[in-house]
Amino acid sequence: NTATVDTFGSGGGVNATAALTLTNATVLSNTSNSDGGGVIVAAPATIIGGSYQGNRATSIYGSGGAIFVYNGSLTLRDATVSNNWAGANGGGISVNGAATISGATLAGNTANGDQGGGLNVSAALVITDVLVLRNTSTSSGGGVYAADTVAVTGGSFQNNACAAAGCIGGGLYAYRQAAIDSVRFSGNAATGSGGALYLNNQGRSTQQIVNTLLDGNSAPQGAGLYDSRGGTTILFTTVASPTVGAGSAIYLAAGTVAITDTVVASYTTGIDAGSGALAGDYNLFYNAPTTLVTGTHSLTADPRFRAPAAGNYRLLAASPAVGAGVNVSVTVDLDGAARPQGSGYDLGAYQVNTVWYVDPAGDDGNTCFFPGPANACRTIGGALGKAQ
Repeated sequence: NTATVDTFGSGGGVNATAALTLTNATVLSNTSNSDGGGVIVAAPATIIGGSYQGNRATSIYGSGGAIFVYNGSLTLRDATVSNNWAGANGGGISVNGAATISGATLAGNTANGDQGGGLNVSAALVITDVLVLRNTSTSSGGGVYAADTVAVTGGSFQNNACAAAGCIGGGLYAYRQAAIDSVRFSGNAATGSGGALYLNNQGRSTQQIVNTLLDGNSAPQGAGLYDSRGGTTILFTTVASPTVGAGSAIYLAAGTVAITDTVVASYTTGIDAGSGALAGDYNLFYNAPTTLVTGTHSLTADPRFRAPAAGNYRLLAASPAVGAGVNVSVTVDLDGAARPQGSGYDLGAYQVNTVWYVDPAGDDGNTCFFPGPANACRTIGGALGKAQ
């Protein structure tokens, strides 16, 4: 379908002026000359399941390649939004309101003229267990642009890009307060700052990153994180590259950032700063030099990741990061395994597991090689055999 009238609110496939619920819908290859290539809603919208692919909002001012919601909030669960295109904001989805996104996949979407390759949201945003993959923007937020507060729990941001000159926030751009818990940011890129994360923190609120892996991201400043105003606490996080990455892993532009129980490895500069300051201790640095004071309990040593070339940044049992941390009231790791175990709190996103797990969905032959819930054995006998 094609909506050819170039007026505000076209909607190539669905145009709703009242509250809308879509369940397991398929919206494919629609075009709007304005906003909402697939769906436009002028009221609250709920979308459950379904597939939204190949839709286009072709105006240079067009928002929401697949879905555009204005004058209301969006709840989206377990849907796939892929390969959509918008002339301006929100290559996949754009919301002029609050949004709650869970269990969804946002993949291969493009915001051709501005921000939010996969998702652009103007009010409070909550993201839970979402895959944000291979999206592109030309201004900020290659994967996601959050114009207000944002909370991200679980899921991953992989291979998103902010591609035009000076572009910021390859994976996620957060304009206000951010809370990031147990998320993987891998292979994201920005031509300017913040390959994985750009935290603007307008309002200078306190914010936190915990149990998060930032691996293989790239940007001239802050390949893993560019922190604009400080107020951030980083706990049990790994910032690393499989080979020595150019530029800084973390860049502190202003304010104070507190970093504890974290591993920074394989960047030309570990932590760099403009007028920003570091309050940090109980961290490990490897091939990531910094001139900032990093605390009397921090280490400089090879963290002995399990298989970094394969993207596995879990620690080997003999890693110097094992037991080198301090209690900051974090009780699980990125895999959901308990903290502490064995000799204490391990640095970085992953705790070395000493507990073997059994799950009917596990596999004694193919997954049951290491302790931890991500490697569950199918039978008790399988777990006992490997644990001995």
